[in-house]
Order: sequence, then structure tokens, then C-alpha cells
Amino acid sequence: MTNFKFESDQALGSRCMDVLMRNVGLLETERFIAHLSRESADYTEWRQNQFDDLTIEELGRATRESGKRIKSILETDAAVASLLLKD
Repeated sequence: MTNFKFESDQALGSRCMDVLMRNVGLLETERFIAHLSRESADYTEWRQNQFDDLTIEELGRATRESGKRIKSILETDAAVASLLLKD
């Protein structure tokens, strides 16, 4: 059985901002937040439809690139953690 604790809204927001900034940078993160703030559109619907115009090849390429970015972030996080845990 896994114990799961929900993060506070502030902690979740901070973690999500960190993920965005590491992946797209400060400027693009700010643009994304501004876009969400001024749009009255349903975010869930937007996410479900965002790939509708992509071909299978484009979607595959985007998926591979995303996987590479995630792997790089995980490797960086592991390297930083190992440095922090050294005596």
C-alpha cells in the first residue's frame, strides 16, 4: 500500500513552474502563464486537441524529442543529487 500526500497548492505551483522553466525557459514560461490567464478556453479541451493537426511522423518526432529532454533532466537531477549527498 502506497502512502500518498497531496502537495499544497503553493508547493505544486512552485514545482510546476520549475518544470516549465527548465524545459522551455523563463520567457516561454511567462508567455504560457499569460496565455492561460487571458484565455477563457478550457485547458483540458485544449490539451486534448493540441495534436490534431500533426501527422504521425510529427507526433513521433515530438515524442522522441520530449523523451530526450526528460532523460536529460533526470540525469541532471541525479547528478545534482549525488553531489549534494557527498560528504
